[in-house]
Amino acid sequence: MQVLFHMLGVSFIPVAGLMWLENTGTGWREGRLQSGSRISRGLKVIWSGLA
Repeated sequence: MQVLFHMLGVSFIPVAGLMWLENTGTGWREGRLQSGSRISRGLKVIWSGLA
């Protein structure tokens, strides 16, 4: 049972990171965010999920 919950958590965090990238991408296109900030924030979410 613990393995199942761990697998769900590990799969959820990269998806959340990719959603973060997509959501900040719309703000970046409008000039509110810089591309480096957008990528680094998304990668931080993905990396923390893999840690």
